[in-house]
Amino acid sequence: MEVVFDKQEQAYGVVNIKLTPEDYTPEVDKQLKDYRKKAQLKGFRPGKAPMGFIKKMVGKDIKADVISRSVSKHVNDYLVENKLTALFSPLPKDEPLALEDFANNDEFEFAFEVCLEPELDLTLSKDNKMSGYKVEPTDEEVEKMIEKFRKEMPQIVEVDEVAEGDFVKATFKQGELSKETSVPMNQVADEAKADFLGKKKDETFTLDLRKAFPEAQSLKMLFGQEFDGDVSELDEQMKGDFEVTISEITRNEDSELNQEFFDKALGEGVVSNEEEFKAKLKERMSEGNQGVADDLFIRDVRDKLVADTDIELNENLLKKIIRLSTEKELSQEDIEKQYPRFYDAVKWRIISNHIFKSGDLKIEEEDIKKGARAVVRQQLAGMGLQGMPEEQMEQFVDMMLEKEEAKQKSYDDAYEQVFAEKLSKHIRESVTVEDELVGVDKFNEIVEQYVKKDREEQAEMEGGTVEEVATEEA
Repeated sequence: MEVVFDKQEQAYGVVNIKLTPEDYTPEVDKQLKDYRKKAQLKGFRPGKAPMGFIKKMVGKDIKADVISRSVSKHVNDYLVENKLTALFSPLPKDEPLALEDFANNDEFEFAFEVCLEPELDLTLSKDNKMSGYKVEPTDEEVEKMIEKFRKEMPQIVEVDEVAEGDFVKATFKQGELSKETSVPMNQVADEAKADFLGKKKDETFTLDLRKAFPEAQSLKMLFGQEFDGDVSELDEQMKGDFEVTISEITRNEDSELNQEFFDKALGEGVVSNEEEFKAKLKERMSEGNQGVADDLFIRDVRDKLVADTDIELNENLLKKIIRLSTEKELSQEDIEKQYPRFYDAVKWRIISNHIFKSGDLKIEEEDIKKGARAVVRQQLAGMGLQGMPEEQMEQFVDMMLEKEEAKQKSYDDAYEQVFAEKLSKHIRESVTVEDELVGVDKFNEIVEQYVKKDREEQAEMEGGTVEEVATEEA
């Protein structure tokens, strides 16, 4: 086998491979023999089919498979042995051979295009000035967040008389049926609310249950445990007047700023008084937004370095990669629209890899494992499970990481996340960062401007409108 690398540009080259029968015949013969041993063919005893018959059946397929895998392996081995870093998997330069081409030829030549990672003359120093954002909530924003928490985590108090928004615990009786349940007043139909409003604890009254809950599904939710039938059967059984006896009336009120509220909002024992609570809340609000601010910082750095750094890349190969990387067929016009953004993304990948290597940054296996657990936690939080007990949360994380496909995706996502975090930290330490101090509301306006810009670029690339892009995101 002969392997020759033809470097044509700084970041582009072609790997040429020549194969003779001596390079692949031994492996083809071995696989044919293995197939013959295992084959169970009609008219022949197991493993006794003539080799000529086996070759006629699967010879072409095995030969094509052996040659294709051998060529791919030798291309990758050549790049590794010669310390040539490819940004993408090598791509065949010519159209793939047909099965008959493999069958009818003994000697083969293949060419693979390679997009190489070029060397850069790029050094970060304190002379490089970058801008960023430091998010510090104002006192007014902290107070708004406290009010939000007070409403979202209300204190439940017992009251004497039913009013709008209350929860009424009562026993509903009709004949032999007796069911105690809690009824949210906001679930009661408007035309039946008057039957509840103003009623007191221990008071008894009659109620047309179907009038109060016209939706059969609501009946199932409130009373269905007592029934084995489906919703339609339950609907039929709940007709007529019921005798209702109220046993408890509760109301959600905005929480008081006490220890119970502090523990609910921030975690048990984190703070012990109102002053500490406001300070810690302000700190967490800042931390929660600072992650986004760091993302904007690295984005601005990316845009500046991509614009200021000249890197020659093979345009035809990049457009070929765009065409092959999508399942749907792209027109030349589509490829031309996508090319500028893809070109910049490749440039940033080269630049970020260079900064990572020159900064002697490393990602350890433990970083990936830790990051993968964080990724899974984020996924679970997105499913509304962030409030579950810590021990149960860890069990869910372990369970998801046991699934090989989910584990690999989590590890891949974690690598990218850890890479970005280490890169951002290193750049901040290497350059002079001039942070603008902003409140949360102001920062949200800034973020929205970035989002708007992204949508405009996306719409321009796809030939749609900003509104359509926003709808797809939603």
